[in-house]
Amino acid sequence: MTIEQYEQLTGNTVSDEDENMVLAAIARAIVELESALGYSLTPQTNIYSELGKTHYNGYSFGQTLPVPQNVIDNLLPADEPIGDLMVFPLELKDKFALVQPFDTAYRAKLVLVLDDESFITLDDLHGAVPQYNGNGWGKWIEIDVPGWSYDPTVIATFTTLFADGHPKQIKFALALDADYHDVMSDPAIQYLIADMVDYRLDSNNSAAMGNITSESVDGHSWSKTDKPVTPISSSDHVATVALYAGPKGAKRNRVPVR
Repeated sequence: MTIEQYEQLTGNTVSDEDENMVLAAIARAIVELESALGYSLTPQTNIYSELGKTHYNGYSFGQTLPVPQNVIDNLLPADEPIGDLMVFPLELKDKFALVQPFDTAYRAKLVLVLDDESFITLDDLHGAVPQYNGNGWGKWIEIDVPGWSYDPTVIATFTTLFADGHPKQIKFALALDADYHDVMSDPAIQYLIADMVDYRLDSNNSAAMGNITSESVDGHSWSKTDKPVTPISSSDHVATVALYAGPKGAKRNRVPVR
């Protein structure tokens, strides 16, 4: 958000001497909002890359990490991304997978993430159905989990050995090829950030102590604080935060299970 955008949203005029202070408040508001939503408000592009696909839907390997080089060398070819590839947590019991807001979802994959921001596709989720809301974008994928992934003998092979020699089950993940939504362009988010900036700039508010008020009785004066209600937690905006929050968000929606 720029100074000009802030002025348009609030009707406030920012003087030259106050510009740095307002820009600092904008930067802090964005960081706080990103923490609540669980993702960066700066558009991300192809954070992960697909190395290739396993043969036979997950049965071709799976003893330990790192994946043997001879397995990587013999993977089926990767798909060329249509949009941007991002990877999200996935629990097999979930009927819907919560992801970052998207405008159009093209492909969903059940994957094994490696250490170098690449992944191996265990199964193409051809039956996955993106769910769109009334605003034209979505953040839920109805997943069609392959039958083999429920087989405990198969899941048991996907283990990783740590330094202490104790195996730990690998977590499956969901890779989504999509055009991701520009959340910062939505008026609801812009007004929320503007209100967060105003809150920070208000000298009566303390980030640590809340709303500060002073009282004077019989010649004695003191200050007191009320429990802080920041814009991000206010009744005006709490629904907005929940609407946009992703799987790593502090205020995300509950995921429906099967």
